[in-house]
Amino acid sequence: MQKMQVLENIWYCAAHSAEVSDKPLARIICGMPMVFYRGESGTPAALEDRCPHRQAPLSMGNVIGEDLQCDYHGFIYNNKGSCVHIPRQDAISANNKIQAFTTVERWGFIWVWWGNQEKADPSTIPDLPWTEEDGRRVEYFYWRVKANHQLMADNLLDVSHVDFLHKNSIASKIDPTAKESEAPKVTIETNVDGNTVHSLRIVHKTLLAGITAAWHGSEGPINRISTGKWEAPNSCILKLQFEDMDGTINETINLDHIMTPETDGSCHYFLDWTWDFGGPDGYPNNEDVHEEQCGIIEGDDIPIVEAQQDTLELFGKVQDIPVKQDKFVIEVHRVLQRMYEEQGLGLPPEVDRMAAAE
Repeated sequence: MQKMQVLENIWYCAAHSAEVSDKPLARIICGMPMVFYRGESGTPAALEDRCPHRQAPLSMGNVIGEDLQCDYHGFIYNNKGSCVHIPRQDAISANNKIQAFTTVERWGFIWVWWGNQEKADPSTIPDLPWTEEDGRRVEYFYWRVKANHQLMADNLLDVSHVDFLHKNSIASKIDPTAKESEAPKVTIETNVDGNTVHSLRIVHKTLLAGITAAWHGSEGPINRISTGKWEAPNSCILKLQFEDMDGTINETINLDHIMTPETDGSCHYFLDWTWDFGGPDGYPNNEDVHEEQCGIIEGDDIPIVEAQQDTLELFGKVQDIPVKQDKFVIEVHRVLQRMYEEQGLGLPPEVDRMAAAE
Protein backbone atom coordinates (compact mmCIF):
# COMPACT_ATOMS: atom_id res chain seq x y z
CA MET A 1 0.00 0.00 0.00
CA GLN A 2 1.29 3.45 -0.94
CA LYS A 3 0.17 6.21 1.39
CA MET A 4 -1.52 9.04 -0.46
CA GLN A 5 -0.36 12.60 -0.07
CA VAL A 6 -3.54 14.08 1.41
CA LEU A 7 -4.37 16.47 4.22
CA GLU A 8 -3.96 14.86 7.63
CA ASN A 9 -5.53 15.27 11.06
CA ILE A 10 -8.90 15.75 9.46
CA TRP A 11 -12.18 13.86 9.01
CA TYR A 12 -12.94 11.99 5.80
CA CYS A 13 -16.42 10.71 4.99
CA ALA A 14 -16.19 6.93 4.69
CA ALA A 15 -19.72 5.58 4.31
CA HIS A 16 -23.41 6.23 4.74
CA SER A 17 -24.75 5.08 8.09
CA ALA A 18 -26.93 2.52 6.32
CA GLU A 19 -23.89 0.93 4.66
CA VAL A 20 -22.23 -0.09 7.94
CA SER A 21 -23.75 -3.05 9.76
CA ASP A 22 -22.75 -6.34 11.39
CA LYS A 23 -21.64 -7.42 7.92
CA PRO A 24 -18.10 -6.01 7.38
CA LEU A 25 -17.72 -3.37 4.67
CA ALA A 26 -14.46 -3.10 2.71
CA ARG A 27 -13.53 0.38 1.48
CA ILE A 28 -10.24 2.05 0.51
CA ILE A 29 -9.84 5.48 2.12
CA CYS A 30 -6.84 7.67 1.20
CA GLY A 31 -5.09 4.62 -0.23
CA MET A 32 -5.64 2.58 2.96
CA PRO A 33 -7.76 -0.60 2.73
CA MET A 34 -10.15 -0.35 5.69
CA VAL A 35 -12.93 -2.51 7.07
CA PHE A 36 -15.98 -0.93 8.70
CA TYR A 37 -18.43 -2.76 10.93
CA ARG A 38 -20.83 -2.35 13.85
CA GLY A 39 -20.46 -4.37 17.02
CA GLU A 40 -23.47 -5.50 19.04
CA SER A 41 -23.61 -2.05 20.70
CA GLY A 42 -24.27 -0.51 17.27
CA THR A 43 -21.16 1.68 17.41
CA PRO A 44 -19.24 1.78 14.10
CA ALA A 45 -15.57 0.77 14.06
CA ALA A 46 -12.82 0.93 11.43
CA LEU A 47 -9.65 -1.16 11.14
CA GLU A 48 -6.98 -1.93 8.60
CA ASP A 49 -8.49 -4.52 6.31
CA ARG A 50 -6.02 -7.29 6.98
CA CYS A 51 -5.26 -10.01 9.49
CA PRO A 52 -1.50 -9.76 10.22
CA HIS A 53 -1.27 -13.54 10.65
CA ARG A 54 -1.46 -14.32 6.92
CA GLN A 55 -2.78 -11.03 5.46
CA ALA A 56 -6.30 -12.23 4.70
CA PRO A 57 -8.85 -9.37 4.47
CA LEU A 58 -10.85 -8.97 7.66
CA SER A 59 -13.75 -7.70 5.57
CA MET A 60 -14.36 -11.36 4.68
CA GLY A 61 -14.72 -12.16 8.37
CA ASN A 62 -17.52 -12.06 10.93
CA VAL A 63 -18.56 -9.75 13.76
CA ILE A 64 -18.53 -11.35 17.21
CA GLY A 65 -19.77 -9.02 19.94
CA GLU A 66 -17.71 -5.83 19.53
CA ASP A 67 -14.90 -7.67 17.74
CA LEU A 68 -14.08 -8.92 14.24
CA GLN A 69 -12.97 -12.48 13.49
CA CYS A 70 -10.82 -13.39 10.51
CA ASP A 71 -12.55 -16.09 8.47
CA TYR A 72 -9.25 -17.73 7.48
CA HIS A 73 -7.82 -18.98 10.79
CA GLY A 74 -10.24 -17.55 13.36
CA PHE A 75 -8.06 -14.79 14.87
CA ILE A 76 -10.20 -12.14 16.60
CA TYR A 77 -9.41 -8.40 16.75
CA ASN A 78 -11.07 -5.78 18.92
CA ASN A 79 -12.09 -2.32 17.75
CA LYS A 80 -8.71 -0.98 18.90
CA GLY A 81 -6.90 -3.27 16.45
CA SER A 82 -5.46 -5.66 19.04
CA CYS A 83 -5.66 -9.42 18.64
CA VAL A 84 -7.70 -10.81 21.56
CA HIS A 85 -8.03 -14.45 20.56
CA ILE A 86 -5.99 -17.07 18.72
CA PRO A 87 -7.67 -20.48 18.42
CA ARG A 88 -5.96 -23.16 20.55
CA GLN A 89 -3.31 -20.72 21.79
CA ASP A 90 -3.32 -18.67 24.99
CA ALA A 91 -0.27 -16.46 24.37
CA ILE A 92 -0.77 -13.50 22.04
CA SER A 93 2.17 -11.44 20.82
CA ALA A 94 1.92 -7.67 21.36
CA ASN A 95 2.96 -7.32 17.71
CA ASN A 96 -0.24 -9.02 16.60
CA LYS A 97 -2.19 -5.83 16.02
CA ILE A 98 -3.37 -3.58 13.23
CA GLN A 99 -4.21 0.10 12.96
CA ALA A 100 -7.59 1.25 14.23
CA PHE A 101 -9.22 4.49 13.10
CA THR A 102 -11.47 6.78 15.10
CA THR A 103 -14.99 6.92 13.70
CA VAL A 104 -17.97 9.17 14.39
CA GLU A 105 -21.50 8.72 13.09
CA ARG A 106 -23.18 12.04 12.29
CA TRP A 107 -25.70 13.48 9.80
CA GLY A 108 -26.30 10.05 8.24
CA PHE A 109 -22.60 9.49 7.46
CA ILE A 110 -19.68 7.61 9.03
CA TRP A 111 -16.63 9.88 9.37
CA VAL A 112 -13.12 8.49 9.85
CA TRP A 113 -10.13 10.42 11.23
CA TRP A 114 -7.02 10.37 9.06
CA GLY A 115 -3.85 11.25 10.94
CA ASN A 116 -2.83 11.22 14.59
CA GLN A 117 -5.70 9.37 16.26
CA GLU A 118 -5.09 11.14 19.57
CA LYS A 119 -5.96 14.45 17.91
CA ALA A 120 -9.39 13.34 16.64
CA ASP A 121 -11.84 16.17 17.36
CA PRO A 122 -15.53 15.47 16.57
CA SER A 123 -16.34 19.19 16.79
CA THR A 124 -14.58 19.73 13.45
CA ILE A 125 -16.94 17.46 11.48
CA PRO A 126 -18.90 19.55 8.94
CA ASP A 127 -22.21 20.80 10.35
CA LEU A 128 -25.21 19.54 8.33
CA PRO A 129 -28.20 20.03 10.69
CA TRP A 130 -30.84 20.28 7.93
CA THR A 131 -30.50 16.52 7.42
CA GLU A 132 -32.29 16.10 10.77
CA GLU A 133 -34.69 19.07 10.78
CA ASP A 134 -38.44 18.54 11.09
CA GLY A 135 -40.38 19.35 7.94
CA ARG A 136 -37.54 18.40 5.61
CA ARG A 137 -36.85 15.20 3.74
CA VAL A 138 -33.50 13.73 2.81
CA GLU A 139 -32.24 11.28 0.21
CA TYR A 140 -28.72 9.81 0.37
CA PHE A 141 -26.50 8.76 -2.54
CA TYR A 142 -23.12 7.11 -3.09
CA TRP A 143 -20.98 6.71 -6.20
CA ARG A 144 -17.47 5.41 -6.79
CA VAL A 145 -15.87 7.70 -9.37
CA LYS A 146 -12.85 6.83 -11.51
CA ALA A 147 -11.32 10.27 -11.09
CA ASN A 148 -9.33 12.20 -8.50
CA HIS A 149 -11.40 13.54 -5.60
CA GLN A 150 -10.38 17.15 -6.32
CA LEU A 151 -11.63 16.95 -9.90
CA MET A 152 -15.00 15.73 -8.67
CA ALA A 153 -15.18 18.42 -5.98
CA ASP A 154 -14.25 21.19 -8.42
CA ASN A 155 -17.19 20.14 -10.57
CA LEU A 156 -19.57 20.84 -7.66
CA LEU A 157 -17.88 24.12 -6.75
CA ASP A 158 -18.32 25.30 -10.35
CA VAL A 159 -22.04 26.14 -10.47
CA SER A 160 -21.67 27.88 -13.85
CA HIS A 161 -21.49 24.52 -15.65
CA VAL A 162 -25.17 23.85 -14.84
CA ASP A 163 -26.53 25.77 -17.84
CA PHE A 164 -24.38 23.75 -20.25
CA LEU A 165 -23.62 20.28 -18.90
CA HIS A 166 -27.15 20.00 -17.49
CA LYS A 167 -28.99 21.81 -20.29
CA ASN A 168 -31.52 18.99 -20.56
CA SER A 169 -32.35 18.76 -16.86
CA ILE A 170 -31.67 21.53 -14.30
CA ALA A 171 -30.44 24.42 -16.44
CA SER A 172 -32.11 27.81 -16.62
CA LYS A 173 -33.77 28.71 -19.91
CA ILE A 174 -31.06 30.80 -21.57
CA ASP A 175 -29.33 31.08 -24.91
CA PRO A 176 -26.06 29.12 -24.46
CA THR A 177 -24.31 31.41 -26.94
CA ALA A 178 -25.51 34.68 -25.39
CA LYS A 179 -22.92 37.35 -24.64
CA GLU A 180 -22.67 38.82 -21.14
CA SER A 181 -24.79 41.85 -22.06
CA GLU A 182 -27.55 39.59 -23.43
CA ALA A 183 -27.72 36.97 -20.67
CA PRO A 184 -29.35 37.33 -17.23
CA LYS A 185 -27.23 39.33 -14.79
CA VAL A 186 -25.04 37.19 -12.51
CA THR A 187 -23.73 38.32 -9.12
CA ILE A 188 -20.81 36.40 -7.62
CA GLU A 189 -19.31 36.91 -4.16
CA THR A 190 -16.71 34.87 -2.28
CA ASN A 191 -14.97 35.20 1.06
CA VAL A 192 -12.49 33.12 3.03
CA ASP A 193 -12.82 32.47 6.76
CA GLY A 194 -9.77 30.53 7.96
CA ASN A 195 -9.89 27.22 6.12
CA THR A 196 -13.50 27.68 5.01
CA VAL A 197 -14.56 29.31 1.73
CA HIS A 198 -18.01 30.86 1.27
CA SER A 199 -19.70 31.68 -2.01
CA LEU A 200 -22.87 33.42 -3.19
CA ARG A 201 -24.03 33.30 -6.82
CA ILE A 202 -27.29 34.88 -7.97
CA VAL A 203 -28.67 34.61 -11.49
CA HIS A 204 -31.17 37.46 -11.69
CA LYS A 205 -34.54 37.29 -13.45
CA THR A 206 -33.88 33.99 -15.15
CA LEU A 207 -36.40 31.57 -16.57
CA LEU A 208 -36.47 27.97 -15.41
CA ALA A 209 -36.67 24.88 -17.58
CA GLY A 210 -37.02 21.12 -17.22
CA ILE A 211 -36.77 19.72 -13.70
CA THR A 212 -36.20 23.10 -12.03
CA ALA A 213 -39.43 24.48 -13.49
CA ALA A 214 -41.22 21.41 -12.14
CA TRP A 215 -39.72 21.95 -8.67
CA HIS A 216 -40.82 25.58 -8.68
CA GLY A 217 -44.16 24.96 -10.35
CA SER A 218 -43.56 27.49 -13.13
CA GLU A 219 -40.89 28.85 -15.48
CA GLY A 220 -40.56 32.05 -13.45
CA PRO A 221 -38.85 34.47 -13.91
CA ILE A 222 -37.02 34.01 -10.60
CA ASN A 223 -33.73 34.87 -8.96
CA ARG A 224 -31.72 31.65 -8.76
CA ILE A 225 -29.68 31.85 -5.55
CA SER A 226 -26.79 29.41 -5.02
CA THR A 227 -25.05 29.60 -1.64
CA GLY A 228 -21.89 27.57 -1.14
CA LYS A 229 -19.54 26.64 1.67
CA TRP A 230 -16.44 24.53 1.22
CA GLU A 231 -14.70 22.80 4.12
CA ALA A 232 -11.52 20.76 3.90
CA PRO A 233 -10.75 18.17 2.80
CA ASN A 234 -13.62 18.36 0.27
CA SER A 235 -17.12 18.99 1.58
CA CYS A 236 -19.10 21.11 -0.91
CA ILE A 237 -22.04 22.32 1.19
CA LEU A 238 -24.45 23.92 -1.25
CA LYS A 239 -27.91 25.49 -1.03
CA LEU A 240 -30.20 26.31 -3.95
CA GLN A 241 -33.15 28.68 -3.59
CA PHE A 242 -35.72 30.07 -6.03
CA GLU A 243 -36.80 33.64 -5.24
CA ASP A 244 -39.86 35.14 -6.91
CA MET A 245 -39.78 38.74 -8.06
CA ASP A 246 -41.68 39.81 -4.90
CA GLY A 247 -38.85 38.47 -2.73
CA THR A 248 -40.62 35.27 -1.66
CA ILE A 249 -38.44 32.17 -1.45
CA ASN A 250 -40.64 29.15 -2.09
CA GLU A 251 -38.14 26.30 -2.32
CA THR A 252 -34.88 25.53 -0.52
CA ILE A 253 -32.67 22.58 -1.43
CA ASN A 254 -29.54 21.64 0.51
CA LEU A 255 -27.08 19.58 -1.52
CA ASP A 256 -24.10 18.34 0.46
CA HIS A 257 -21.51 16.80 -1.88
CA ILE A 258 -18.61 15.13 -0.04
CA MET A 259 -15.57 13.74 -1.85
CA THR A 260 -13.17 11.28 -0.24
CA PRO A 261 -10.00 9.97 -1.93
CA GLU A 262 -9.83 6.27 -2.69
CA THR A 263 -6.65 6.39 -4.78
CA ASP A 264 -4.95 9.17 -6.76
CA GLY A 265 -7.24 8.31 -9.67
CA SER A 266 -10.50 7.39 -7.94
CA CYS A 267 -12.75 8.68 -5.19
CA HIS A 268 -15.90 8.13 -3.16
CA TYR A 269 -18.72 10.59 -3.83
CA PHE A 270 -21.33 11.01 -1.09
CA LEU A 271 -24.41 13.20 -1.40
CA ASP A 272 -27.38 14.12 0.72
CA TRP A 273 -30.22 15.99 -1.02
CA THR A 274 -32.48 17.69 1.51
CA TRP A 275 -35.61 19.67 0.59
CA ASP A 276 -38.57 21.49 2.17
CA PHE A 277 -41.27 21.46 -0.51
CA GLY A 278 -43.69 18.94 -2.00
CA GLY A 279 -45.16 16.24 0.21
CA PRO A 280 -45.18 12.47 0.85
CA ASP A 281 -47.64 11.97 -2.02
CA GLY A 282 -46.64 15.06 -4.00
CA TYR A 283 -43.80 15.90 -6.30
CA PRO A 284 -40.95 15.52 -5.67
CA ASN A 285 -40.98 12.52 -3.34
CA ASN A 286 -37.89 10.50 -2.41
CA GLU A 287 -38.29 8.24 -5.41
CA ASP A 288 -38.49 11.24 -7.75
CA VAL A 289 -35.38 12.80 -6.22
CA HIS A 290 -33.44 9.55 -6.40
CA GLU A 291 -34.29 9.00 -10.05
CA GLU A 292 -33.57 12.62 -11.05
CA GLN A 293 -30.26 12.93 -9.22
CA CYS A 294 -28.97 9.58 -10.45
CA GLY A 295 -29.87 10.62 -13.98
CA ILE A 296 -28.07 13.96 -13.66
CA ILE A 297 -24.96 12.81 -11.83
CA GLU A 298 -24.52 9.43 -13.52
CA GLY A 299 -25.49 10.80 -16.93
CA ASP A 300 -23.66 14.16 -16.88
CA ASP A 301 -21.28 14.89 -13.99
CA ILE A 302 -19.44 11.62 -13.50
CA PRO A 303 -18.80 10.98 -17.23
CA ILE A 304 -17.34 14.47 -17.80
CA VAL A 305 -15.12 14.30 -14.71
CA GLU A 306 -13.88 10.80 -15.55
CA ALA A 307 -13.12 12.11 -19.05
CA GLN A 308 -11.13 14.97 -17.45
CA GLN A 309 -9.11 12.38 -15.52
CA ASP A 310 -8.36 10.51 -18.75
CA THR A 311 -7.33 13.75 -20.48
CA LEU A 312 -4.98 14.72 -17.67
CA GLU A 313 -3.33 11.31 -17.79
CA LEU A 314 -2.83 11.72 -21.54
CA PHE A 315 -1.48 15.28 -21.47
CA GLY A 316 0.45 15.18 -18.19
CA LYS A 317 1.34 18.49 -16.56
CA VAL A 318 -0.97 21.26 -17.77
CA GLN A 319 -2.37 24.42 -16.19
CA ASP A 320 -5.99 25.53 -15.97
CA ILE A 321 -6.93 28.94 -17.33
CA PRO A 322 -9.59 30.35 -14.97
CA VAL A 323 -12.29 32.92 -15.76
CA LYS A 324 -14.33 35.18 -13.49
CA GLN A 325 -17.02 32.50 -13.04
CA ASP A 326 -14.37 30.37 -11.29
CA LYS A 327 -13.99 32.55 -8.17
CA PHE A 328 -15.22 29.86 -5.78
CA VAL A 329 -12.93 27.18 -7.22
CA ILE A 330 -9.94 29.53 -7.27
CA GLU A 331 -10.35 30.50 -3.60
CA VAL A 332 -10.71 26.85 -2.57
CA HIS A 333 -7.50 25.94 -4.37
CA ARG A 334 -5.66 28.82 -2.69
CA VAL A 335 -6.78 27.58 0.73
CA LEU A 336 -5.79 24.04 -0.17
CA GLN A 337 -2.38 25.25 -1.34
CA ARG A 338 -1.83 26.97 2.01
CA MET A 339 -3.04 23.94 4.02
CA TYR A 340 -0.73 21.56 2.17
CA GLU A 341 2.20 23.91 2.68
CA GLU A 342 1.41 24.28 6.40
CA GLN A 343 1.49 20.49 6.76
CA GLY A 344 4.78 20.27 4.89
CA LEU A 345 3.22 18.38 2.01
CA GLY A 346 3.98 18.85 -1.67
CA LEU A 347 1.09 20.08 -3.78
CA PRO A 348 -0.82 17.33 -5.63
CA PRO A 349 -1.23 18.11 -9.36
CA GLU A 350 -4.99 18.59 -8.96
CA VAL A 351 -4.38 21.43 -6.49
CA ASP A 352 -1.29 22.93 -8.10
CA ARG A 353 -2.86 23.07 -11.54
CA MET A 354 -5.26 25.85 -10.55
CA ALA A 355 -3.56 27.25 -7.45
CA ALA A 356 -0.74 28.46 -9.67
CA ALA A 357 -3.14 30.18 -12.02
CA GLU A 358 -4.27 33.79 -11.53
